[in-house]
Amino acid sequence: MEYHNSFYDDLARVLREMGTAEIAQATGYDSSMVRRLKRGECRPSAERLPGVLSVGALRARTKLAESALPIPERDVDVVGLYAGVKRRGAEFAGDGSNYGRG
Repeated sequence: MEYHNSFYDDLARVLREMGTAEIAQATGYDSSMVRRLKRGECRPSAERLPGVLSVGALRARTKLAESALPIPERDVDVVGLYAGVKRRGAEFAGDGSNYGRG
């Protein structure tokens, strides 16, 4: 049986939209590890998880700011909201549409 954790799936979804070098520089992971994180092949270590989550949340907040959606305070909630919107196929301004702009 394969185990899925939606939090890590959501985080990987956000990370896939970011540059590998950007994530590596912000988290201290090497580019090989970042690529594995982006593919969902592994999870961040407990000590680096807050940094990885912070980087993903910053990206999600930036993209959500382009919409009319309220932005949650907690990083985990921001990542979950953004990933949920993207799962439903929504695009954001700068991605070729005007999601949330009426």
